[in-house]
Amino acid sequence: MRESYRNYVRLNTHSFRALFVHLLGDHAPLVIHCTAGKDRTGFACALVLHALGVPDEVIAEDYLLTNRFYRRDPASATDLPDDVKQAIGSVDASFLAAGFDAIRADYGHLENYFEQGLGVGNRERAALKARYLS
Repeated sequence: MRESYRNYVRLNTHSFRALFVHLLGDHAPLVIHCTAGKDRTGFACALVLHALGVPDEVIAEDYLLTNRFYRRDPASATDLPDDVKQAIGSVDASFLAAGFDAIRADYGHLENYFEQGLGVGNRERAALKARYLS
C-alpha cells in the first residue's frame, strides 16, 4: 500500500492536477472517488486540505476517520489472504506518509509539488481558500 501511495505522486499527478483545475473552475459539486474509495481519494483529499492550509495533524486525523466509517463488502474479497483484506479494507498513517515522502523525494518540498506538479501556486491557493473557506 505504501508503494501505491508513492506511485500516486509518480504516476497520477496529472489526475490530481485535473482535480485542482475542476476545483479552481468552480465545477461544484464535485465527487472524488476511486476503486475502493479510500486511497487515491484519501490522498486527493489530503492534497486539497493542504492547499487550503489545514494543519498536517488535522489532515491525518481526517484521513484516519476512514477506519471508523469505511465499510467494504466482505463478500467482495473472499479469496484473498487476511493481511491483504486488512490492507484493502483500511488505511494507515504510514500510507499517507509514503505519498508525502515521495513528494519530498521527487519535488524537494510540498510547495514545489503544488507549483510544479499540480500547477497550484500562491494565486491559485488564495482562490481556493476564497472559494471554499468563505
